[in-house]
Amino acid sequence: MGSKSVTYKYVLHQQRKFLRMKKAANNIYKLPSTLFTYIFIKLNISANTVTLFTYLFCILGFIFLSLGTYLSIAVGSFFFILFYLFDASDGDLARIKKEQNLEGLFFDEISHFIEAICFGFGIGIGMHKLYQNDIYLLLGFIVAIALILEHSIGSIIKSVLRMGIIDNKIKNQTNHNIQRSFNNFVNRGKDWSEGNFISKVIGIHHVQGLLYSIYFIYPVTIVIAIVESYLINIGLNFELYGLNFGLIPIYLFIMSLVKLNWVILFYHKMNRDRYITNFLKNTKVLRK
Repeated sequence: MGSKSVTYKYVLHQQRKFLRMKKAANNIYKLPSTLFTYIFIKLNISANTVTLFTYLFCILGFIFLSLGTYLSIAVGSFFFILFYLFDASDGDLARIKKEQNLEGLFFDEISHFIEAICFGFGIGIGMHKLYQNDIYLLLGFIVAIALILEHSIGSIIKSVLRMGIIDNKIKNQTNHNIQRSFNNFVNRGKDWSEGNFISKVIGIHHVQGLLYSIYFIYPVTIVIAIVESYLINIGLNFELYGLNFGLIPIYLFIMSLVKLNWVILFYHKMNRDRYITNFLKNTKVLRK
Protein backbone atom coordinates (compact mmCIF):
# COMPACT_ATOMS: atom_id res chain seq x y z
CA MET A 1 0.00 0.00 0.00
CA GLY A 2 1.42 3.38 -1.05
CA SER A 3 1.75 6.21 1.47
CA LYS A 4 -0.86 8.30 -0.36
CA SER A 5 -3.53 5.62 0.01
CA VAL A 6 -2.89 4.97 3.72
CA THR A 7 -5.71 6.30 5.91
CA TYR A 8 -5.68 7.09 9.62
CA LYS A 9 -8.23 4.31 10.12
CA TYR A 10 -5.79 1.85 8.54
CA VAL A 11 -3.01 3.01 10.90
CA LEU A 12 -5.28 2.43 13.91
CA HIS A 13 -6.26 -1.02 12.61
CA GLN A 14 -2.65 -2.10 12.13
CA GLN A 15 -1.71 -0.89 15.59
CA ARG A 16 -4.59 -2.70 17.31
CA LYS A 17 -3.63 -5.90 15.48
CA PHE A 18 -0.08 -5.57 16.83
CA LEU A 19 -1.24 -4.76 20.38
CA ARG A 20 -3.27 -7.97 20.51
CA MET A 21 0.03 -9.83 20.11
CA LYS A 22 1.98 -7.78 22.62
CA LYS A 23 1.01 -6.59 26.09
CA ALA A 24 3.36 -3.94 27.39
CA ALA A 25 3.31 -0.97 29.74
CA ASN A 26 4.31 1.44 26.98
CA ASN A 27 1.01 0.72 25.22
CA ILE A 28 -0.32 3.85 26.96
CA TYR A 29 1.60 5.86 24.38
CA LYS A 30 0.37 3.82 21.45
CA LEU A 31 -3.02 5.42 20.75
CA PRO A 32 -1.83 9.07 20.80
CA SER A 33 1.22 8.05 18.75
CA THR A 34 -0.97 6.98 15.81
CA LEU A 35 -1.47 10.60 14.74
CA PHE A 36 2.32 11.01 14.45
CA THR A 37 2.56 7.72 12.56
CA TYR A 38 -0.06 8.87 10.07
CA ILE A 39 1.73 12.20 9.53
CA PHE A 40 5.10 10.47 9.06
CA ILE A 41 3.60 8.14 6.45
CA LYS A 42 2.14 11.06 4.52
CA LEU A 43 5.47 12.91 4.68
CA ASN A 44 7.29 9.71 3.63
CA ILE A 45 9.61 9.84 6.65
CA SER A 46 11.42 6.59 7.44
CA ALA A 47 11.13 4.74 10.73
CA ASN A 48 14.85 5.07 11.44
CA THR A 49 14.63 8.84 10.95
CA VAL A 50 11.83 8.99 13.55
CA THR A 51 13.98 6.98 15.94
CA LEU A 52 16.82 9.46 15.48
CA PHE A 53 14.37 12.27 16.30
CA THR A 54 13.97 10.73 19.74
CA TYR A 55 17.64 11.50 20.37
CA LEU A 56 16.84 15.18 19.83
CA PHE A 57 14.01 15.07 22.37
CA CYS A 58 16.41 13.60 24.93
CA ILE A 59 18.89 16.42 24.37
CA LEU A 60 16.17 19.08 24.56
CA GLY A 61 14.82 17.41 27.70
CA PHE A 62 18.27 17.52 29.26
CA ILE A 63 18.69 21.22 28.42
CA PHE A 64 15.37 22.26 29.94
CA LEU A 65 15.74 20.06 33.01
CA SER A 66 19.16 21.51 33.71
CA LEU A 67 17.83 25.09 33.78
CA GLY A 68 16.57 24.44 37.29
CA THR A 69 13.11 26.06 37.45
CA TYR A 70 9.78 24.36 38.05
CA LEU A 71 8.60 25.40 34.58
CA SER A 72 11.76 24.15 32.86
CA ILE A 73 11.57 20.82 34.73
CA ALA A 74 7.96 20.38 33.58
CA VAL A 75 8.87 21.29 29.98
CA GLY A 76 11.95 19.06 30.05
CA SER A 77 9.89 16.12 31.32
CA PHE A 78 7.37 16.74 28.54
CA PHE A 79 10.13 16.26 25.95
CA PHE A 80 10.64 12.75 27.36
CA ILE A 81 6.92 12.10 26.91
CA LEU A 82 7.41 13.10 23.27
CA PHE A 83 10.35 10.68 23.23
CA TYR A 84 8.02 7.79 24.09
CA LEU A 85 5.33 8.94 21.66
CA PHE A 86 7.88 8.85 18.83
CA ASP A 87 9.35 5.62 20.24
CA ALA A 88 5.88 4.07 20.00
CA SER A 89 5.39 5.49 16.52
CA ASP A 90 8.60 4.29 14.84
CA GLY A 91 7.73 0.61 15.32
CA ASP A 92 4.25 1.02 13.82
CA LEU A 93 5.74 3.05 10.99
CA ALA A 94 8.30 0.33 10.22
CA ARG A 95 5.62 -2.37 10.16
CA ILE A 96 3.20 -0.42 7.98
CA LYS A 97 5.89 0.72 5.51
CA LYS A 98 7.62 -2.67 5.70
CA GLU A 99 10.88 -1.03 6.79
CA GLN A 100 11.70 -3.40 9.64
CA ASN A 101 15.45 -3.94 9.91
CA LEU A 102 18.08 -4.74 12.50
CA GLU A 103 19.54 -1.24 12.26
CA GLY A 104 16.22 0.06 13.55
CA LEU A 105 16.52 -2.16 16.62
CA PHE A 106 20.08 -0.89 17.12
CA PHE A 107 19.06 2.77 16.99
CA ASP A 108 16.07 2.08 19.27
CA GLU A 109 18.14 0.34 21.95
CA ILE A 110 20.73 3.14 21.96
CA SER A 111 17.99 5.76 22.34
CA HIS A 112 16.90 4.35 25.70
CA PHE A 113 20.38 4.61 27.15
CA ILE A 114 20.58 8.21 25.91
CA GLU A 115 17.17 8.80 27.51
CA ALA A 116 18.36 7.53 30.91
CA ILE A 117 21.58 9.57 30.82
CA CYS A 118 19.89 12.80 29.68
CA PHE A 119 17.06 12.56 32.22
CA GLY A 120 19.24 11.53 35.16
CA PHE A 121 21.97 14.11 34.65
CA GLY A 122 19.54 16.80 33.49
CA ILE A 123 17.28 16.48 36.53
CA GLY A 124 20.34 16.27 38.79
CA ILE A 125 21.73 19.58 37.50
CA GLY A 126 18.25 21.12 37.63
CA MET A 127 17.67 20.09 41.25
CA HIS A 128 21.15 21.34 42.14
CA LYS A 129 20.22 24.79 40.86
CA LEU A 130 16.69 24.71 42.28
CA TYR A 131 17.57 23.59 45.82
CA GLN A 132 21.13 24.96 45.98
CA ASN A 133 22.84 21.79 47.21
CA ASP A 134 25.47 19.53 45.62
CA ILE A 135 23.76 16.40 46.97
CA TYR A 136 21.22 16.62 44.17
CA LEU A 137 23.94 16.09 41.57
CA LEU A 138 24.53 12.72 43.26
CA LEU A 139 20.80 11.99 43.21
CA GLY A 140 20.69 12.69 39.48
CA PHE A 141 23.58 10.26 38.98
CA ILE A 142 21.71 7.60 41.00
CA VAL A 143 18.57 8.16 38.91
CA ALA A 144 20.58 7.69 35.70
CA ILE A 145 22.25 4.51 36.99
CA ALA A 146 18.91 3.04 38.11
CA LEU A 147 17.31 3.66 34.72
CA ILE A 148 20.35 2.39 32.79
CA LEU A 149 20.54 -0.82 34.84
CA GLU A 150 16.84 -1.51 34.40
CA HIS A 151 16.95 -1.02 30.65
CA SER A 152 20.22 -2.92 30.23
CA ILE A 153 18.73 -5.97 31.97
CA GLY A 154 15.78 -6.04 29.58
CA SER A 155 17.98 -5.43 26.53
CA ILE A 156 20.60 -8.04 27.41
CA ILE A 157 18.00 -10.66 28.32
CA LYS A 158 16.44 -10.25 24.87
CA SER A 159 19.83 -10.72 23.20
CA VAL A 160 20.79 -13.74 25.32
CA LEU A 161 17.40 -15.38 24.76
CA ARG A 162 17.74 -14.96 21.00
CA MET A 163 21.21 -16.51 21.13
CA GLY A 164 19.86 -19.36 23.23
CA ILE A 165 16.98 -19.95 20.82
CA ILE A 166 19.43 -20.16 17.92
CA ASP A 167 22.00 -22.32 19.75
CA ASN A 168 19.31 -24.75 20.92
CA LYS A 169 17.70 -24.82 17.46
CA ILE A 170 14.29 -23.93 18.86
CA LYS A 171 12.04 -23.05 15.93
CA ASN A 172 8.67 -21.33 15.45
CA GLN A 173 9.18 -18.83 18.29
CA THR A 174 8.66 -15.13 17.61
CA ASN A 175 10.45 -12.47 19.65
CA HIS A 176 7.19 -11.39 21.27
CA ASN A 177 6.22 -14.93 22.24
CA ILE A 178 9.69 -15.58 23.66
CA GLN A 179 9.66 -12.42 25.77
CA ARG A 180 6.13 -12.98 27.05
CA SER A 181 6.84 -16.63 27.86
CA PHE A 182 10.07 -15.73 29.65
CA ASN A 183 8.32 -13.08 31.76
CA ASN A 184 5.65 -15.60 32.74
CA PHE A 185 8.36 -18.11 33.59
CA VAL A 186 10.25 -15.63 35.81
CA ASN A 187 7.10 -14.35 37.53
CA ARG A 188 5.67 -17.87 37.83
CA GLY A 189 2.61 -16.90 35.82
CA LYS A 190 1.81 -13.87 37.94
CA ASP A 191 0.94 -10.68 36.11
CA TRP A 192 0.78 -7.00 37.03
CA SER A 193 -2.93 -6.95 36.12
CA GLU A 194 -3.70 -9.54 38.80
CA GLY A 195 -2.72 -7.27 41.70
CA ASN A 196 -4.99 -4.95 43.65
CA PHE A 197 -5.15 -1.21 43.04
CA ILE A 198 -2.43 -0.39 45.60
CA SER A 199 0.04 -2.93 44.23
CA LYS A 200 -0.63 -1.77 40.67
CA VAL A 201 0.16 1.84 41.54
CA ILE A 202 2.83 1.72 44.27
CA GLY A 203 3.83 -1.95 44.37
CA ILE A 204 7.51 -2.80 44.78
CA HIS A 205 7.70 -6.59 44.44
CA HIS A 206 7.50 -8.66 42.31
CA VAL A 207 6.36 -6.16 39.68
CA GLN A 208 6.99 -2.43 40.04
CA GLY A 209 3.91 -0.23 40.39
CA LEU A 210 3.00 2.31 37.74
CA LEU A 211 4.31 5.15 39.91
CA TYR A 212 7.87 3.88 39.37
CA SER A 213 7.51 2.71 35.76
CA ILE A 214 9.78 4.48 33.28
CA TYR A 215 6.68 5.23 31.20
CA PHE A 216 5.01 7.11 34.06
CA ILE A 217 8.02 8.88 35.59
CA TYR A 218 7.76 11.87 33.28
CA PRO A 219 4.01 12.61 33.69
CA VAL A 220 4.41 12.17 37.46
CA THR A 221 7.40 14.55 37.51
CA ILE A 222 5.38 17.18 35.64
CA VAL A 223 2.49 16.91 38.11
CA ILE A 224 4.84 17.07 41.11
CA ALA A 225 6.67 20.10 39.67
CA ILE A 226 3.37 21.95 39.24
CA VAL A 227 2.16 21.03 42.74
CA GLU A 228 5.46 21.96 44.37
CA SER A 229 5.57 25.28 42.51
CA TYR A 230 2.09 26.08 43.81
CA LEU A 231 3.04 25.19 47.40
CA ILE A 232 6.12 27.41 47.20
CA ASN A 233 4.03 30.30 45.85
CA ILE A 234 1.64 30.11 48.81
CA GLY A 235 4.57 30.29 51.21
CA LEU A 236 5.22 26.63 52.08
CA ASN A 237 8.97 26.02 52.25
CA PHE A 238 10.68 22.62 52.36
CA GLU A 239 13.74 22.67 54.61
CA LEU A 240 15.21 20.25 57.12
CA TYR A 241 18.39 20.94 59.14
CA GLY A 242 19.41 23.56 56.60
CA LEU A 243 18.85 21.26 53.61
CA ASN A 244 16.44 22.58 50.98
CA PHE A 245 14.37 19.81 49.45
CA GLY A 246 11.04 19.26 47.75
CA LEU A 247 8.57 16.75 46.40
CA ILE A 248 10.59 16.18 43.21
CA PRO A 249 13.77 14.81 44.87
CA ILE A 250 11.68 12.78 47.36
CA TYR A 251 9.83 11.08 44.51
CA LEU A 252 12.97 10.47 42.45
CA PHE A 253 14.84 9.11 45.46
CA ILE A 254 12.06 6.62 46.23
CA MET A 255 11.76 5.67 42.55
CA SER A 256 15.52 5.03 42.35
CA LEU A 257 15.49 2.90 45.50
CA VAL A 258 12.63 0.80 44.13
CA LYS A 259 14.43 0.23 40.84
CA LEU A 260 17.80 -0.53 42.44
CA ASN A 261 16.09 -2.92 44.86
CA TRP A 262 14.45 -4.67 41.89
CA VAL A 263 17.79 -4.86 40.04
CA ILE A 264 19.66 -6.35 43.02
CA LEU A 265 16.94 -8.92 43.70
CA PHE A 266 16.74 -9.82 40.02
CA TYR A 267 20.52 -10.35 39.81
CA HIS A 268 20.38 -12.54 42.91
CA LYS A 269 17.48 -14.64 41.62
CA MET A 270 19.02 -14.89 38.15
CA ASN A 271 22.18 -16.37 39.66
CA ARG A 272 20.29 -18.63 42.06
CA ASP A 273 17.49 -19.90 39.80
CA ARG A 274 19.29 -19.81 36.41
CA TYR A 275 16.21 -18.31 34.74
CA ILE A 276 17.54 -18.20 31.18
CA THR A 277 19.10 -21.68 31.19
CA ASN A 278 16.04 -23.34 32.73
CA PHE A 279 13.63 -21.42 30.50
CA LEU A 280 15.46 -22.55 27.35
CA LYS A 281 15.57 -26.16 28.59
CA ASN A 282 11.85 -26.06 29.34
CA THR A 283 11.05 -24.48 25.96
CA LYS A 284 13.17 -27.05 24.12
CA VAL A 285 11.39 -29.93 25.87
CA LEU A 286 7.98 -28.47 25.06
CA ARG A 287 8.87 -28.07 21.38
CA LYS A 288 9.79 -31.78 21.02
